[in-house]
Amino acid sequence: MLKNKWLWCAFSAVILIIALIFAFRSCTDKGGDASDLNSDLSVETENSNSSSQPEESLVPEVSIPEISTDVSEESVPSESSDVTVPQVSQEAPPEESAEESVLPEVSVSEPLLISLPVIRLPEKPAAPWDGSIASGFEKGSGTADDPYVISTPSQLAYFRTAVNAGNDFRGQFIKLESDLFITDITSDPPLEWESIGNTKNPFCGTFDGDGHVIFGLYGGGLFGYIRGSVKNLGIADSFITRGGSIADTASRDFDLTDVPVISYCFVTRSTVAGSGGIASYAGGYEIVNCVNDSTVTGNDDWVGGIIGQCAMCSMKNCFNLGAVQTESFCGGVVGNAFDSTYENCFNVGKITLSSQHGSFAAVSYDARFYNCGVLEGISDTVLYLSDMTPQASVDGIDILTKDRFE
Repeated sequence: MLKNKWLWCAFSAVILIIALIFAFRSCTDKGGDASDLNSDLSVETENSNSSSQPEESLVPEVSIPEISTDVSEESVPSESSDVTVPQVSQEAPPEESAEESVLPEVSVSEPLLISLPVIRLPEKPAAPWDGSIASGFEKGSGTADDPYVISTPSQLAYFRTAVNAGNDFRGQFIKLESDLFITDITSDPPLEWESIGNTKNPFCGTFDGDGHVIFGLYGGGLFGYIRGSVKNLGIADSFITRGGSIADTASRDFDLTDVPVISYCFVTRSTVAGSGGIASYAGGYEIVNCVNDSTVTGNDDWVGGIIGQCAMCSMKNCFNLGAVQTESFCGGVVGNAFDSTYENCFNVGKITLSSQHGSFAAVSYDARFYNCGVLEGISDTVLYLSDMTPQASVDGIDILTKDRFE
């Protein structure tokens, strides 16, 4: 019985050993318990790390080379639409300005409205000049910053005496400080004015009227012969028997680099029996913003509302408002327009008593006109060409007949 129990225990042990061997082989085929667990953990760790690190490492790659390139290629339309907004707005104004620019073209067929200058005079000084001559100017040294100052008719007479004696005042400045009353032209007889400067002794400086008015010139105009500039001056209640109210002759000295000017000058409530409301002859000058508001009767070969003869000049923004009455060659703005340029100049004064006249110029010798005009109906002829052919309009010359003035 004991022997049988031993045999059974031995048999059970053998069976157990065989089972253990089989179980060990089965585990070996699967790669082992511990190593497999460690391996699985390491893989999961690596996978978890790789799932987080690539996101961090791809951020710069996405934002710099790849995504930025893709955006520039794929998103250009949407991005460019934003970018081109200012371009669209820049293109819009030309369309609006084009509409605005069309407006003047539309209204070209209608008469253009030209505003005429308005002359307002100060009160005339109480007493006229007594004929005396001062011993000098009021003050000043003759420089641009400290000009010689004239405040009385006697000082104006001193200035005239100095010029006519040979002092041309070249490079010097004279300034009028007050309105002057020379003579009552209705008196019997009126005190005759001798003009400043002559052919032998011209005035070559700069005379600034400073917006003042000289009343009562009888005889010659204020200046006789000038090579200098006159500006900001009015002449009123005068009777000019020769030349023009500002000057008889204004002739440039071409040796000087500065172009002389007659600017912002006017004559009103007067009669000019000379040959130009402002000047009889102007050569090489700039005549700017000058107005004749007086009757020009004319006693020379060439008569004009502003200038009788105008040679190699530039005339801008000048108006003739007065009638021009003469048997000579005459024009509303200029008698003889020779090799000169006229810009924004207009005539509204009637031309009478002349068989050879133009409502703007009597004769045009190679003159150039830009936006100039005459009042409709004052003359059938705007100007004559150098061959004396009357012209109501001239090809290439834009003298326009206006019929609306205020």
